[in-house]
Amino acid sequence: MNPDDIIQAAEEALKRDGVALKDVPRLILRESLSGKSYERMEGYESQHLKNEGSMLWKQLSKALGEPVKKTNFKGALENYWYRSHSQVFYYSNSQP
Repeated sequence: MNPDDIIQAAEEALKRDGVALKDVPRLILRESLSGKSYERMEGYESQHLKNEGSMLWKQLSKALGEPVKKTNFKGALENYWYRSHSQVFYYSNSQP
């Protein structure tokens, strides 16, 4: 999956819990996918990014029903994406 797909999966998962993915969490996802630490992300103080990141991982953990951290979010969102989209595919193909 490419970064846009990962971010879309995060948006979908959070939307189910009534949470919108805002600009800073979106930046954290994109920059984390490219391997950047909070200190290397530009545009915000690293402590602000750490605080926002902590909230993001908690929200994703709740939405996905599994522990999510900066180190495992990509795999968790890929699993969510494939589970949710394969069920839609299966259901739509099983209808007469």
